[in-house]
Amino acid sequence: MNTMDNSAKLKALIESEEKNRKLLSHYQAIEIEHATLLSKYSNLNEEYCKFREIAAQNVWMFVPENCPDFKYIPKFNKDIRESKIQVGKYLISHEIGKGQYSVVKECINESEISLSDLKESNCNKYAVKVINKYDVITVQAVLRIEQEIKALSILHSHDNIVKLYDCVHATNNIYIFTELLSCDLVRLSYYTYTLLYLYLI
Repeated sequence: MNTMDNSAKLKALIESEEKNRKLLSHYQAIEIEHATLLSKYSNLNEEYCKFREIAAQNVWMFVPENCPDFKYIPKFNKDIRESKIQVGKYLISHEIGKGQYSVVKECINESEISLSDLKESNCNKYAVKVINKYDVITVQAVLRIEQEIKALSILHSHDNIVKLYDCVHATNNIYIFTELLSCDLVRLSYYTYTLLYLYLI
């Protein structure tokens, strides 16, 4: 009886070890496949990033300069000083908003600053919309920027439209400088529509 029990236990142990070997082999195959997929993904991502960069360069090199419909995006200025804290004559401060392809930051015009202004923190402040050119890779997307600048330029003097002060086309970004509002535009729009709704009903 003991011999039969031992034989059954030995058989079960052998079967268990065989299952473990198969599981281990399967796991190793999955690991190899995973590593292969990661390598392919890395290569595809690298190619995709290169494609986006080339597409953006081609769009920005050709469209604003050569299409007659584009009159409001300023000419590319390779000599403009561009960094995270300064663009040309503007000193860039903290972020105050963010969109899909852009961020909005507070800034000041260094040519308007006097020593007394700095001491009293009384500088004229502006908002700057920073649009990353390498996120804009289609003609339609460039056209939307053109239309935005066009609308702000045409409606510049309207009391209820944010005022456009300047626009800069640098190496990496488009910068749209406007007046700095005291409240968030999304909230302002919500309150405006709410008031209109209450008024109309």
